[in-house]
Amino acid sequence: MFVLILILVLAVMNIVGSCATGKKMITVDDAMKQFEGVYVNTEYSGQKGTHPQKFVIISDGRIEDWSLATNEYPSFRGTYTVAESWMDSKGNSYCKVDATYGFTKSLQLWRLDKSGNTLEVNFMFFSGGEYPTKIDPDVEPNGPLYYCIYYRQE
Repeated sequence: MFVLILILVLAVMNIVGSCATGKKMITVDDAMKQFEGVYVNTEYSGQKGTHPQKFVIISDGRIEDWSLATNEYPSFRGTYTVAESWMDSKGNSYCKVDATYGFTKSLQLWRLDKSGNTLEVNFMFFSGGEYPTKIDPDVEPNGPLYYCIYYRQE
């Protein structure tokens, strides 16, 4: 009986907590159905040390950076795992992501707008820190937190 009451109390706390924060947890599979795709922003130069023009998310845990959207092959290939995924009260979807490109690791926060067309990313190179806590376009140009925005390519 005690176990049943404890389970009910925890369930109610989870519901109340979700309502208070505006977070509705979604499964990683559901999130990846939304996030998978090709995203482009040709306003980025694509030069070494800058954001790539094309960012590809593949639902099996692979990501690709393309320096120039018109390149024949990606500049970098990496892998990612989703630590947490949710939807906010406005219908935007989020993922906390661990990304690895070779020996370089980063902690990322992805936000896909309700329409599914605009992807925003805040990331920091791994240094034992925490995930970015919100999407913030107003970051310092030289880190440690970086911001980029992409638009879904049809």
